[in-house]
Amino acid sequence: MDKVLQGANIKLSSMASRMNTVSAMDMCRAISKGEVTPEVLAAMAKGTMKSKEEELQRALHGFIQPHQQMMLSSMLDHITWLDRQIGLLSKEIDRRMQDVSVLVDALDEIAGIGKDSAQAIIAETGTDMSVFPSAKHLCSWAGLSPGNNESAGKKKKAKARKGNTTLKRKMVQCARSAVKSKGTYLNSLYSRIAARRGANIAYMAVARTLLEICYYMIRDGTLYEELGADYFTKLNREAIVKRSMKRIEELGFRVTVEEIAA
Repeated sequence: MDKVLQGANIKLSSMASRMNTVSAMDMCRAISKGEVTPEVLAAMAKGTMKSKEEELQRALHGFIQPHQQMMLSSMLDHITWLDRQIGLLSKEIDRRMQDVSVLVDALDEIAGIGKDSAQAIIAETGTDMSVFPSAKHLCSWAGLSPGNNESAGKKKKAKARKGNTTLKRKMVQCARSAVKSKGTYLNSLYSRIAARRGANIAYMAVARTLLEICYYMIRDGTLYEELGADYFTKLNREAIVKRSMKRIEELGFRVTVEEIAA
């Protein structure tokens, strides 16, 4: 659609963050039906786009032709059809997942995992975790375990193992979403690993952790419990104190540590 509009000198994509926003789609529908007045089209803007009305009017000043309107109309009809098909498939998935709806809702509570992702995970792994002796076995089956590249007793960098590509892709997608949630255990885990090993390895580690969480929740029927961003600080409390004392003493100071009562 953007290519068609660009051909008519309409620069809507330069003003909208995405072409599928509500404002952009409303404008495209209006253009396809023959509305070409920049002021009328700009008035359809919603949210943050409303503050750019003058720039938006200039961006919407073009020379749309009948064949371009026809192409826009055809594309919009196709999008409507696709949305309808997605709706039908979603209803059918919900119907087939009705027996595990409680489990879907439980997995939905994990940061980065939504309803669709929860359904996809259950569809790939099933609900009988006895087929996997441990969470590590499930991660290995999904292709989220580190590869084995050891020579002369030294472990070298290796690619992740091959596995269930559908599940692996879904878990990495969930991981990328999960790390955006500030103040969470998963965000903290990502930051720790990314600083030492890089973003890609950190995403894989978070994806593996997410799948391990799903394994235990499905196996034990438990709910998700957020550990918090300070989990690693609490876990390594003593080591952090010793390391900090050593660094200060190296600077020539004597350190005395006294715990403050909570």
